[in-house]
This record gives sequence, C-alpha cells and structure tokens, in this order.
Amino acid sequence: MDDNVTAFAAATEQPDGSAHGPIPLGGLLDHLAIGVFRCSADWRLLAASDSFARLLGYPSAAELTRDVVDLEADLPVLLRRADPFADAPDRDDGVRNFNLLVRRHDDGEKRWIAVFLRPVRDRTGALLYSEGVVKDVTERRNAEAAVARSERRLRDFADVSADWFWELDRDLRVTHVSPGARKESDDVRYRFVGRTPREIVGGTRGFEDWEPCLRAIEEHEPVAAYGLRVAMPSGGTVWVEARGKPCFDDDGTFSGYRGSFRDISPIVESQHELRDSEERFRRLAAVTQEAVCIFENERIVDANLAFATLFGYRPAELPGRHLGEFLAPQVGGALPLVLSEILNGDSTETIGIRRDGQNIPIELRGRSMPFGGRVVRALSVRDLTRLRHVEESLREREELLRKVLSLVPYSIFWKNRDLVYLGCNDVCARELGLDDPAAVVGRSDDELETDPVLRAEWRELARICLEGRPVYEHEFERRDPDGSVRTFLLSKAPIHDRQGRVVGLVGVIADVTERTLAEDALRESEERYRKISEIASDLMYSYRYDADGSVQFEWLAGSISDLDGESEQDHFRAGDWLSLVHPDDHEIALRRREKLQAGIPSVDEFRVVLPRGGVRWLRARGDPQRDDEGRIQRVIGAAEDITAEKNAEAALRKAKDLAEAANNAKTRFLAAASHDLRQPVQAALLFADALGGMLERPGDRSALARLRSALGDVEGLLEALLDISRFEADLIRADMRVVDLGAIIYRLALEFRPQFQRRGITLDVVRSSVSVIADPNLLANILRNLLANALRYTERGRVLFGVRRRADACVDIEVWDTGPGIPEDQREAIFEEFRQLGNEGRDKSQGLGLGLSIARRTALLMGHGIGLRTWPGTGSVFALTHVALAPSQSRSRASAPAAPDVPPARLPKQALAGRRIMIIDDNRPVLEATGVTLGNLGAEPILCESLDEAVVALAGPGGPPEAIIADYRLGDELTGAEAVDVLEAMSGRDFPSLLVTGDIAPARLVAASASGRRMLNKPVSAETLGKAVIDLLAARRRVPASGAAGR
Repeated sequence: MDDNVTAFAAATEQPDGSAHGPIPLGGLLDHLAIGVFRCSADWRLLAASDSFARLLGYPSAAELTRDVVDLEADLPVLLRRADPFADAPDRDDGVRNFNLLVRRHDDGEKRWIAVFLRPVRDRTGALLYSEGVVKDVTERRNAEAAVARSERRLRDFADVSADWFWELDRDLRVTHVSPGARKESDDVRYRFVGRTPREIVGGTRGFEDWEPCLRAIEEHEPVAAYGLRVAMPSGGTVWVEARGKPCFDDDGTFSGYRGSFRDISPIVESQHELRDSEERFRRLAAVTQEAVCIFENERIVDANLAFATLFGYRPAELPGRHLGEFLAPQVGGALPLVLSEILNGDSTETIGIRRDGQNIPIELRGRSMPFGGRVVRALSVRDLTRLRHVEESLREREELLRKVLSLVPYSIFWKNRDLVYLGCNDVCARELGLDDPAAVVGRSDDELETDPVLRAEWRELARICLEGRPVYEHEFERRDPDGSVRTFLLSKAPIHDRQGRVVGLVGVIADVTERTLAEDALRESEERYRKISEIASDLMYSYRYDADGSVQFEWLAGSISDLDGESEQDHFRAGDWLSLVHPDDHEIALRRREKLQAGIPSVDEFRVVLPRGGVRWLRARGDPQRDDEGRIQRVIGAAEDITAEKNAEAALRKAKDLAEAANNAKTRFLAAASHDLRQPVQAALLFADALGGMLERPGDRSALARLRSALGDVEGLLEALLDISRFEADLIRADMRVVDLGAIIYRLALEFRPQFQRRGITLDVVRSSVSVIADPNLLANILRNLLANALRYTERGRVLFGVRRRADACVDIEVWDTGPGIPEDQREAIFEEFRQLGNEGRDKSQGLGLGLSIARRTALLMGHGIGLRTWPGTGSVFALTHVALAPSQSRSRASAPAAPDVPPARLPKQALAGRRIMIIDDNRPVLEATGVTLGNLGAEPILCESLDEAVVALAGPGGPPEAIIADYRLGDELTGAEAVDVLEAMSGRDFPSLLVTGDIAPARLVAASASGRRMLNKPVSAETLGKAVIDLLAARRRVPASGAAGR
C-alpha cells in the first residue's frame, strides 16, 4: 500500500510543486473502494477524490468542498489525534497508518476506515502538505471482532466446562490457565505459567502415570488420559482427566497445544471407597454367622463360609450351583415365585437339604441392592433348628409351671391394668365357680363375683395396688351357698414392666377359716384363764421362825385339790414341805427360802409332787414380817394352784408352735417352689433375650414380644411371691428416703373417706406440702392403722387427720378422734398384742388387737415414736412423732422437686469382647442360656456343669478366666461360694465372682450374703446380667494388684 500511495502522489503532483488541483483516477479508486485526499500543513482539506467523499457519506468531492466548514469541524474526528508527524525528524517521509471510526454524513452509520498518511516536505524539511489514502475496513474489523468474540466464547465455555483450560506455546510452556470450576487464585494459577508440563508434574507422587501423556504432548499427539494425580501449588493433590489437542498453522507448522483437565477426585475417591466397601463386604460376609450367598439367574455367584458350612460344602464348591439343590423339592419347583416374594421384602420358612441329605428347617430372606455399579441379589439363610428346640423347651417349661401352680394350696391370679384376668391356677378357678383356669382368662370380677360389697372392696384394693403399693393380708369373709362363712386373707402386689411402670397386679388368696377359728378359741381360753387367775388363792398359810431357826406352821387354811387329805397337811405342819417340791424345782424353793429369811418378799412358781400321786403347779407368794427390833418373825403367804393355767399356757405354746410350724412350712414351700420355678424362667428369659438379636421377620418379632410379655408376667408373679414371703418371714427392712407426705395423706384420705361416710362420721384432712425422711410403704401402713383405730372407736362426730410442725426440724402426724377416750390405767396396755378396750366379748369384727402394736413396732423400726393424748369421754389423739423433715424443707415449706428419671443406658453389642467368663450351674438350660447371653456381648463363656468340670477348665489351654458366675445351690450340698473358694485356692489368685440364686429361704440368703460376694436373685434379665458382669470387671480393674485378695 505504501508503494501505491507514493506512485499516486507522484502522479498527481503539479509541475510547480503546488498542492492544488484535481485528483484523477476516480474510476479506478471507486472500483478499489479507496479514497485519496490532501491536507495542508495545518490539516485543512485541500483536495479529495469522489471515492473519499462517498466513504464519508457525500455524493461527490464537490459536495465535500462546499461542506468544507463542516468538514473542518470534523477533522479532529477524522484524524483522531494532533499532528501525526510532530515527533518525526524533519527528513522523515515515512508513512503513518491507523484506523479511525467515522460517522457517515448521509445516514449516520459508523464505519471503520484505514488511513495511510505520507508527509510532503520542501527542501528544508518543512511540512508542505500531507497526502493520504483511506480504505473502508468495516467488514474486516467486524469479522475480526466476531472472531475475537467467538474466541472469547470458546474460552469462557472451556473455563466453565472444565476445571482447568490450558494453552501451551510452540515451546510447550504454559501460556494460559483458566480458573475453571476450582476457582484457584491468580497467584496459584500463574505459578504454572511459563513452565512445561514435565516440570509441573515431575517428582510428584504418581509421576509414572503421567509419562504416556507427557510423551504424547511432546510428540504433538492428541491426549486422552484418565486418573492422573496433580500436586496443587495451593496444597493437596487432585485426580484429573486430561484431554488435549495440538494446534497447527495453515502451513502445517506446530503453533501450540490446547487442553483441559477435569477434576475427577470425587469419582476416584468414590471408586476407592467402593472397592474398600466391596472388600469389607466380602470380609464381613466371610466372618458373619448368618449364611449369605450372591446369586444370578438362580445360580450361586459367591457365598460365605457360614452358608457353605450350613449345607455341608466347601466355599469353593458353591459358585455355579443351582439354588434348587439346597431346597426341598416342593420349594425348588416353585423357586422363581419364592425368589420373587423374598426379594420384595418377604421371608419364608421352608426345609433345606444338606449335602448328606439331612433336612433342616431354615428361613429365607432376600434383597436386591446396587453394588459395584450393578444390581446384585443376595440370599440369607437362617438355621431354625435351635429356635425350634428353644420353642419346644419353652412349651415344656410353661407346662411345668402350670402344673406347679396347680399344686399350690392358695388361689393365685394375675390381672392387667383393666383388672381383667390374664391367668390363674386351678384353686382360684374353683373358688370362682369354674372348672378350667382358661375359662377365667379375659373376664373380670364384675362378671365372676356376685357379692357387690366384695366387688367394691376388691376394686379399692386393686386401685391402691395399681398405684405401686402392695396390699398385705387383707381379711375378708365370703358366704358359701350352704350358708357357712369362710375367712380369707388377700395379698396383692403390683407387676412392673422393664421401665418400672405398673402394668398389672398379682394376688394370692389364702383360706384361713380354720386358723381364725383356732385364734378365736385361743382368745376364749385366754379370757377364761384370766378370770380363773382372779379367783382367791387356793391355800393361805403362816409360819414362824424359832430361836433355833426351825420353822413352825402357825396356821394353814384353804384347800388344794389332792392336798386336802390329812397326810398332806401333816407335811406342811411338820415343816417338811420341801419334800413335796419337784426335784427339778428344789433350787427355786431354796432360793425362795433364802430370800424370805433375808426379809425379801418373793413370788415364785414351782411344782409339787403329791404323796397320792400327780404333779401340781403352785404360785406361792410370801411376805416376811418383822418384830419391833427388825428381826424376821414370821412369814405370811398364799399359794394358788396354777396347774390349769400352766396347762393352758402349754396348750397355747403348742398351738403357737403348730401355727409357726405351718407358717414355716409355707415359707419353705414358697422358697422351694420359687427356687424350682425361677430356674426354668431364668433360662427362658435369657434365651428370649438372645433370640431378640436373631429374629428379623415381623411375625417372629411379634411372637417373641408376646413370649417376653408372658415371661414378664411370670417374673412379676414370682417377685410378688418373694415380697409376700419376706413379709411373713419378718425380713422387712426400712428403706429411708425422701417421701412426699402430702401425697400419702391424700391417698389415705381417698381410701378411708368412703368408710367414714358409711358410718356417718366426718373425716377432715389438713393437706400438707412437706416432704419427710421415711419408708413410704411402712409410713403409709402406720397411718392406715391409726386411721383404722379412729374409725373403729368413733361412734359419732368427726376425725381430724393432719401434720403438726415441731421446733426440732421434725413433724408429728396426728389423728384426732371424738371417741370414748382411754382410761389412764389402760394407756400403755392398748399397745400390747391382743389388747382391745370395750371388746370384752372378743368380737372378731373389731380386729385382733394388733394394729397399735404393729404401728408402734414399725415406728420404732424407722426411729419414730407413737404418741398418745386422751381425754376420757371426749376423745383421743394418736400421733406418729419425730418424723424428720427432708433437708431441703427444714427451712422452707416448699416441696423440693423430684429428681428426673434417667433411662438406663443400653449395653454395647461387644461390651465384653474377648473376656473369658467361667459359668458354673448344675441346671443345663440355665447354663446354656447364660453362655448365649454373655456370648452375644462378645465374651468367651466357659460352661461348667459342676466343680469337677470347672477344675478341668481351669487348667485348660485357654488359661484361667477373668471372672466367675456361679449358681449358689450346686449339687452335692455344694454352694457357689465354696466352689469359687476351691478354684481360688487351686489357682492361687482371686477371681471377681458373682453368685446367682433363685432361693429365698432366709437362712440361705443370710449365708450367701455372709460370703462377701456379689449376689443376684433369679430371674435375671440379659441386660441386668451383662451390666453386673461389666461392673464386676470394672471394679477389679480399679483394685491395685496388692489388694486384689480383698473382696
């Protein structure tokens, strides 16, 4: 173009060197779309071609000249800058070229033009004018802009479609790295710029994986590589997928390289995790106890060791075998239908066939699941042989329990919270008028009991029991159809679930008619002989002492049966009365004489042997008389024949011994029955808990839940029998704790108010919000006795029940009545057993006279007292005194909030992993159940049915155990404590030990406690047993080695 401009300028230069004149070659310029012009030194337009004018939107150069004023105004826009030659040397004739954006005159359209400008100078170098050539380059600029925009769009697309988009130059050095999806900072990205790929990845981990990719780039070949690691300058390593392509010029010359990296770290990490998960699955399937196989098209692909062992194969023999080979023929024929059902979430029980042809009951479950990028089908097989044996064992034990309960001579029953019978024994069914205990289940007393008074009384007792308070020996009477009246004692205890909630009650009813008749006879006999004792003495006498010390009878009056003969009286008068004393009582008679001679009055009882035969008891009273000088002068006395009284006392003692023997026999029966019943129940509870972790099918879990519920009822029944036995065996102990006194007063008011209302007596209760330190059950029983006493002796008026504060941080709980009051000489006697005021006829409807005696003894057990204030003819106040306030209320009347209940933590599945525990029990089912329970917690149980087996196991290859669990009653009169002592003596070490017993006999409980070892009462749940063993081992770890011998 520079040459064209020069030629054009030379052709148009005037001969005189002026710059004015027309410019030819218009047609050619129009054809070339080129315009020429000439400007003065001050940049005024001197001449222009028509093509130049048309480029600017004018019809011709003439029009452009006429519009020169406007053109001059547009020159700065045209040229865009000042003198383009201002910085050029004077002799510089070089051409300047630049692009300008101009607006056309006619339509205002913006156009790009390329300007080529050459200066014309004189001989001195001064600028004469400038010549220029312009060309419309709008289309070219638009094309270049479109290419640039397209390139930017492509780069933007590369930036967002890949984690990195990169470019290399001819020397394979990085010229550009996009931020991409990872959004690395410019500083981090530009650390790559200027470096070759080999320099970037060299020395990093996994460099060898890059070698094929680097070699392809260096050889200008396309790249497509997956799973390469890149060490980032910002830290860390990422996995990438690399893709690239070389770039070439039009002539085929290599011009650079372009490519992208896609971050596939999550994919690679997921693949690694998938491989690890697959490997873990294979290992888990290999060690799990459940038989599992993977199958496709009804043929086994893989199976674990448990599956192979179950069917008698080696694992390597299973792949490729058809599933029908392992199932009974009737199932194998319908295998597609069975697989379809179990893969939809169902399970089925069928018969499996072992390799040796043996049939085994099994349960099939299946599942389809994604695995390793595909869907696999898994089949799990559970051997039901052991479950069937356990179910059969449970049925046998349930039948045994039913037979044992049928032999108990008491009515035993248990109900739910709605007071509907859940079960009873044969005696209870017969008392309710039915032959079969099953006919009682599901019915209530409203249907079975015809006496409305008894129904109401039983409902009230049940309400008290469902509040968590047992009821002991409530007496009631029932009239039989033949008109006879029988007396019964009813005891009830609440049944709690595992969360401590009351879910029902258990009761025992004993027919005590014969015992009541015997007690009435004893009371009548007691009253008869009391009156006999009030009759005048049988014999009165007086004798003196002579100076020589001999005894001379002065007179003898009265008569004693068999002593009224002449010869017997002669013995007394002759002073030979000692010869009549029974040889075993001579010492008593001699001591009596010595006391009388010393002037000490004496009352003695002794036996005499009559000359005519027979033995009599005498109660002899003697009173020494002194003379004026103080010497013993004579003795005046009386003797009464108390033979009948002694015989009555002997009869009473015999009756009492018989009653105590009967009670002890009952206690021994309950202890023996409880022990024998607790053994199978213990095994059943532990096996049921063990099954809980093995059952998956909803039907099995439902059946197990019903089984656990039934066992829970039996467990509650046994616990209630244990409570009753402890009460009757005088084993009750005070459990002192903080008690809400207001709640107890409120419940007692609800219990007694209907009874007071029936008698027309007003019961006023003063409510209280204090809390005290006491045993809640014993406290309620004392107050119940005081209220019952007020109800019995108040004929009219009112009874007041409330609390009075004392100054010593204690309270008195008082019961005021408007009864007859108590005479002064009877105020201590009323607390004696069998003593009642105003009941000389011993009306048994007014009780036995034991309430106040029991209340006083119970109060003393808790460190309290029973106070009495009385006004004959006005009323009395009985009070439970010195009841200590709870610490938080000794200064405030506000009741302290109850501490929240904390749920027990569940045991971890492997809480005893690897711990060797020896179990000694002569009951095989209990032994196996205990072993299964501890095995489910990860322990290694050592099962021993006797001490001999334990001795052998102690020297076994596994070494000594870490702890020992032993039943207290083993065979051959051996106890668990003695067995542990033998093992410790043989091994020379102390073992943490736990005694488990189902015995409730007081003597054995005391002996077990005296062993100093921890003890649990059967039945024991799996969770309670596990926690006890964990605590036992934890306590052992806390004891230093030097003190390990102590227990």
